[in-house]
Amino acid sequence: MQRWVTGYLDTIFPACDYPAIPDNHCADWHVIVPCRPPRARDCDFHKIIVGFHNFFFAIFLLTLYYYAVDCNLQIISGKFRGRKLALPADARPTQNRARIAVFNMLNELLSGDPIITVWYAFAGSGAFGLECLSRDWAGRAIFTDINAAAIRAIKTNARRFDDTGAQITILQRDAIVAAPEFGASADLIFIDPPYAQPELGARLVEKLAVITKPGTIIVWETEGTAPPAEIKSFTVLKDKTYGRARFLIMRKI
Repeated sequence: MQRWVTGYLDTIFPACDYPAIPDNHCADWHVIVPCRPPRARDCDFHKIIVGFHNFFFAIFLLTLYYYAVDCNLQIISGKFRGRKLALPADARPTQNRARIAVFNMLNELLSGDPIITVWYAFAGSGAFGLECLSRDWAGRAIFTDINAAAIRAIKTNARRFDDTGAQITILQRDAIVAAPEFGASADLIFIDPPYAQPELGARLVEKLAVITKPGTIIVWETEGTAPPAEIKSFTVLKDKTYGRARFLIMRKI
């Protein structure tokens, strides 16, 4: 019985906090319990367990934080940082963290204080183009999408960027049809077709290879599992994957 009670107390109370029992007597069980000082190896084990608990709890909190951030589409940089964006129904927005990474890479490529023409094909919510406005990169920002709900969302979002001084054009147009009109003058083009239709991006890139001016930068987002496309007339500067999204950043030769 004495051995059983001692083992029971060892299980309930960590060895580092062994309960003080006066006169070596346990009144609850009416048996003699030999009180002993905590063993050093038990204390070390307890600290390890607490350390693991704190570590995984911190990971859990960080996961909740990043999930909350990515579930709320917002401007991630510039003077309008934190501004929430409306989403069209059934949209597949690029995660905030992925956009942060893309704009960090673009910041290296667009040296100085660029005032450029930006065209966002398959614009969806317009987030990439609006990021350029927030950073004061765009003297002109063009948004095209064939979906009427997307155009409504872009117009809703763009109303809050009227004071940027940039010329903002929003049109319900097929990107491939609009390529000759907007591709020739654009300095930076974002291509973000639906993942279910990767051929749209490939067709647009093929068309832009003919009409864009040398030095034009293209950011092409595809699903990470999509087969690599044949790229002509462009130099691939970056090829990065974030979650499901693969980003090719290219420059026209």
